[in-house]
Amino acid sequence: MKFMTTLLCALAVLYLSFGAALFVLQRQFLYFPTPDTVHDYESLRFDSDGESLELILLNPLNRKAVLYFGGNAEAVVHNAPAFEAAFPDHAVYLVNYRGYGGSTGEPTQDALFADARRVWDQLAPLYDSLAVVGRSLGSGVATHLAAERAVEQLVLVTPFDSVAAVARTHYPIYPVSWMLKDHFDSAGVAADISAEVLVMVAGLDTVIPAARTERLIAALEPPPRVARFEQAGHNDISNDPRYHAEIAAFLARR
Repeated sequence: MKFMTTLLCALAVLYLSFGAALFVLQRQFLYFPTPDTVHDYESLRFDSDGESLELILLNPLNRKAVLYFGGNAEAVVHNAPAFEAAFPDHAVYLVNYRGYGGSTGEPTQDALFADARRVWDQLAPLYDSLAVVGRSLGSGVATHLAAERAVEQLVLVTPFDSVAAVARTHYPIYPVSWMLKDHFDSAGVAADISAEVLVMVAGLDTVIPAARTERLIAALEPPPRVARFEQAGHNDISNDPRYHAEIAAFLARR
């Protein structure tokens, strides 16, 4: 009996200690800011709530544009060569989140949403159309932006219904919905989206469970176009030759 009591106490301490670490360090598990990278592309600065955001601009002379929000550990500048070639008819803006690349500040859900709105409001009047692409964490930013602004075309790459739902899958023994500071509830705002939507699904995704993507797809109305990459994983979907071609074909519909 004494052994069992000691064991249960030890397990309780372990459970509480790891839970406390998850709560305190949760934003370090969610955001992985990338360092500032030297590059030869044009950079623009946008002020947002006292922070300075760096956006990388490609193909600047076009009348149509794309606004890109990347993943939680993505150095968006690495997309530049492929995006520049794949979308020659669009100006492309690659957004460095707060704390990423050459942007100042620290990333949080509310900060990223506010920054997205600020950038959209400044860019949208300059173009005949401004499409939005969001990958992984960026799908949460892009979805909320499309729910709050008149986005006509929205591309979601390896998206999720909510970070809380994803976290429950990875940490099922914890009440993560109560613990989370940043929920990124994309499914919750899906009904407010009027954009034409393309969802790109990685068949071998082990980061975003398939059920989480499928729930978001089901929440979007009218049903989105869905491109499935059955042999692709979460991080290598963009290596598939179809990846940029699917986005380019979707953008060409406007």
